[in-house]
Amino acid sequence: PIDALTLSDVFYEQATATGTIMVTAPTLPDTQITGQPDDPSSSASATFTFVGSSGNGAFTFECQLDGGTFTGCSSPQVYDNLAEGSHTFAVRAVDAARNVDPTPATYTWMVQVAPGEFVGSCGDYTVYRTGPE
Repeated sequence: PIDALTLSDVFYEQATATGTIMVTAPTLPDTQITGQPDDPSSSASATFTFVGSSGNGAFTFECQLDGGTFTGCSSPQVYDNLAEGSHTFAVRAVDAARNVDPTPATYTWMVQVAPGEFVGSCGDYTVYRTGPE
């Protein structure tokens, strides 16, 4: 807390005010992912839903895929034409004062697009139809 404050005007005349001024840290935004693709996923598309909270009123979201740049987004966020392999999605809330969620919500999943129509499995093997019958 600040107990006294001395102010000066343009003529260097000073005045002292006494009292207590409490400075509190802002409540930082928080983000949660509420919907995501299965892991593993057989789809090359992914849809995410998310929510946030902030002690400083209105907020927006920024999304990131696979370590790229955070860019403005909204829920739901959809990604198409994803390559097979591991992917990581991150989302963070940003409040009106530009305070950013220090711990973005993240989700990592594997895209495993099947090579063809699933036929069945035999022991440790999975059988897919890849050509004409």
